[in-house]
Amino acid sequence: MKSLNTTVKKPWGQFDDLAEKKGKWHLKALKIKKGHRLSLQKHKKRSELWIVAEGKIKAQCGSKIYILFPPKNIFIKKNMIHRMYALLDSVVIEVSFGLHQEKDILRLEDDYGRNPR
Repeated sequence: MKSLNTTVKKPWGQFDDLAEKKGKWHLKALKIKKGHRLSLQKHKKRSELWIVAEGKIKAQCGSKIYILFPPKNIFIKKNMIHRMYALLDSVVIEVSFGLHQEKDILRLEDDYGRNPR
C-alpha cells in the first residue's frame, strides 16, 4: 500500500487522494460544494464504492436516482453511467477497485465545459 497526500481542486470542490495499491484499489475523499455536480461519466477499468460521510447527495447510477446521506453507500460497476450532485456541502469517500487513472473517465456531460472523452 502506498500512502498519498495529494489534493486536486475541481470546479465542484476538491478531492484528496489518500492511499492506493496500484491496479487493485484507490482511496479518495471528495468534497463537493452544495448545488454542484460531477460529470455524467463512466469508467472501463474500475468500479467504485461511494460512502457518504457528510452532507447529502443525489446519485445517478444508470437510469436510477438515489438520495444518500451518512452512512449510506452505493456501488458503481465498471461501464455504469454515474453522477453525483451535492444537495448539501458533502464529503464522499470513494474506493475504486481496478486500475485507477483519471484518463479512464469517459465524460458524457459536464457542467464546467470539460471535454467529453
